[in-house]
Amino acid sequence: MQERTLRVLEFTKIRNTLRTLAVSEMGSEVCGALVPLDTLDEARAAQEETEEALALMTVLPHHPLTEYTDVRPSLSLARIGATLSPRALLDIAGCMRAARAAREGDIVLLSPASTSFDRFRNFEERGELFRAIVEELA
Repeated sequence: MQERTLRVLEFTKIRNTLRTLAVSEMGSEVCGALVPLDTLDEARAAQEETEEALALMTVLPHHPLTEYTDVRPSLSLARIGATLSPRALLDIAGCMRAARAAREGDIVLLSPASTSFDRFRNFEERGELFRAIVEELA
């Protein structure tokens, strides 16, 4: 899309408003990186993902959309053997508790949760890679 078109549509303003509604810093980063889709097929696929997520949130009484701390920097430090602060350890513990909160029989929604930024030829290729990763976790 042309820069002028985005400016007329106030896309940046909309994207910034969306960032303020994210429940986590990582979610805010994803919102800040959003760009308009180029094709109708891409837009339809994205709309289907949104509708599916909304349907699951409606059906599940306790959906997992809660605020949490981004522990990626602390995990990177831990990987190289650094000593973590008590705050960082508590944040990681909170993340682990949230992951363990899912009980057997619960529905756990796994999602790529971000745009692919042209790393894949199409949504099918992205979905196949995601499916393979999820199967490795199972």
